[in-house]
Amino acid sequence: MLKVIATAHPLATPIHRAARASNGLGPAAQARNRPARVGLGLGTLMVGLMLGSGTPARAAEPGACPVRRPADLAALDRVHHVEEFRLFYTLRGPHALRHTQDADGNGVPDGVEDAARQLIAARRLFVEVIGLTHPLQQPRYHARAQGIDIHLLALGPENAVSHGRAYDEVRRYAHGAGAPSARCALRIDLDTRWSPPNQTPAHELFHLFQNGYTPFKAAWFTEGTARWAESALGPGTDTASTLPATPAALSALWASSYQAGAFWNRLTRLLDPAGQMPVPDTLQAMRYADGRPVLEGTRLHGAAFMKALLEALAQAGDRVSRHNGWQPFDWRESDQKSHQHDADLWAAAIEVVKRFPINTPELARLVDLSTSPRSPGT
Repeated sequence: MLKVIATAHPLATPIHRAARASNGLGPAAQARNRPARVGLGLGTLMVGLMLGSGTPARAAEPGACPVRRPADLAALDRVHHVEEFRLFYTLRGPHALRHTQDADGNGVPDGVEDAARQLIAARRLFVEVIGLTHPLQQPRYHARAQGIDIHLLALGPENAVSHGRAYDEVRRYAHGAGAPSARCALRIDLDTRWSPPNQTPAHELFHLFQNGYTPFKAAWFTEGTARWAESALGPGTDTASTLPATPAALSALWASSYQAGAFWNRLTRLLDPAGQMPVPDTLQAMRYADGRPVLEGTRLHGAAFMKALLEALAQAGDRVSRHNGWQPFDWRESDQKSHQHDADLWAAAIEVVKRFPINTPELARLVDLSTSPRSPGT
C-alpha cells in the first residue's frame, strides 16, 4: 500500500502559501542530481494504491534529500496539487504559461489541469492496466520520495525539439520567492508551450517508471520504450518498421534514440497482435478541458512484454552492479548511458522475447541475431 500524504487542491495556490511544514526526515543524503533525459511531445491515488512488485529488493538509504534552489524554479509562484503530483507554474515573466485559458473559472489554467489529467491517466495505465510498480513504491525511491513535482518552464527556443525532461534523483526544490518545498520529490519539467493531446507528460512519467526499475539509460531503450508508452494514450508516435535482421542493423538500432520507438512498436505488435487492454470505464471517461478524451483508444500492443522486460532489466542492473562493485542506482551518468551495456540490454530483451510464441520469420530472425555486434563508438 502506497500512502500519499497530500490531498487534491481544487484551486491553484500561490507558492508562499502552498506548504511550509518540514517533511520530518533526517540529514541530507549524499547523492548527485542527474537530469535523466529529454523527451518529446507518462483507481485514484488519494490515500493509496495497491501496487505489485516484480523487482529485486534494493533498499534506498534512509534519510532526507538534498535541497536545490535553481534560479528558474524561483519564478514558479503557483502550484496545482492533485494526488501525487504538484504542478508548479507562473503567469508572468519568461516562464509564463503560453496557454492561460480557464474555461471553468476555477482559478487553474486549463493547460495545467490537462497536464495533470494526462499524468494521472498515464499512471493509471502503467500501474492498473500494465501492472508496473509505481516509482514511489520502488525500493530506490519509497524511503525518501513523497511525490512527483512537475515544473512548467520555458525549456528552449521556439523551434526546440525538447518539450520535457525527467530526472532520476530525489531532491527538495525551492520554488517561488525562495520558499522551500515541503517534501522530497521526483522531478519532471514540461515546456510552457505544452498542450494536449501531445503526450510528453506520459512520456516523461514513463522515464520515472524506468528509473525505478533499472539504472540503464541507453537511449535506444529509454527513449524508444517511452515512445512505445505514448501509444498507450494515442497513436501519435505509433509507427512501426521491420525488425533488425543483420549485425549492422542492430548496431544502428543501438546508436539510435527516439527513432528506436519504431523498433519497440514493431516488436510488441508481433508479440501481441491483438493488443487488448482492459481499461477501466472511469479511465476511458477522462476528458481534457475541451472535451476530447485523454485516452484515444483501448489498444496497446505488448503490455505483458514491457512489464517482463523492465523486471528483467532490474535483475540485469543488479548483476552489473555486483560485477563492477557499484552501488545499485549510484552509477555514474556516463556508465548509465554507456554503450558497453548494449549487449546486456539486448540479451535481456531477447530472453524475454523467447517467453512469447515465435510464430513469424521476422521474430525468428531477431532471436537468431548475434548479440554482440560492434557497439556504436567502439
